[in-house]
Amino acid sequence: MTGIGNRIPTTAEVREDIGSTGRDRWFVGFRFRTPRGSVGRQFFVVGEAADAEDAVAIAMARASLPRSRGAREDDAEIDGVEVRLLRWNPLGWVYLTRSCA
Repeated sequence: MTGIGNRIPTTAEVREDIGSTGRDRWFVGFRFRTPRGSVGRQFFVVGEAADAEDAVAIAMARASLPRSRGAREDDAEIDGVEVRLLRWNPLGWVYLTRSCA
């Protein structure tokens, strides 16, 4: 997700960007290490996955795209995965569940 112009999107805009239906999404984070030893993280919101395993597979495919690889060093190796559900409560607040992986 990107900002709107030079500003951070509002909560309503974030909900609209990832779907306003309230359907759960998967939040998948990868920790990676570069050959120089620096550590970074990259996160993906996956809405079309049936379960955590499927969400990781879809996020891995997205992480291998040139634009995602360009956000980190191309030869950085993934050395950790974090999977959570992105949910909405009845009041519309967005929250993350505890890590699934």
